[in-house]
Amino acid sequence: MNFSFRNGLIWISVVIEYEGESIKFDNCILDTGSATTAIDIDLVEFNYNKPSFVKRLVGIGGGTQEVINQEGNKIAIEPAHKLKIDQNKLQNCRSNILNLVNVL
Repeated sequence: MNFSFRNGLIWISVVIEYEGESIKFDNCILDTGSATTAIDIDLVEFNYNKPSFVKRLVGIGGGTQEVINQEGNKIAIEPAHKLKIDQNKLQNCRSNILNLVNVL
């Protein structure tokens, strides 16, 4: 996995699968303390007909923002053949794994 350290943050590239389409984002912040993953809907062909709900995000400084929340199909940080994954640990921390990346 290629990491870049800029401005005190860890930057990576990720690929998401949403509505059957793979989309690559090159400038993503790896935030292991984040409770969710945020992707700007202007960067994907957002499906307004797919079930969604409004979620309130809270920043470190206490600021809040309401966002539309939908599930994607997949997020890939590195091709699977380069990662060793313990399936038992993955099941125990599934929500944490899914919440590692915030896209600017």
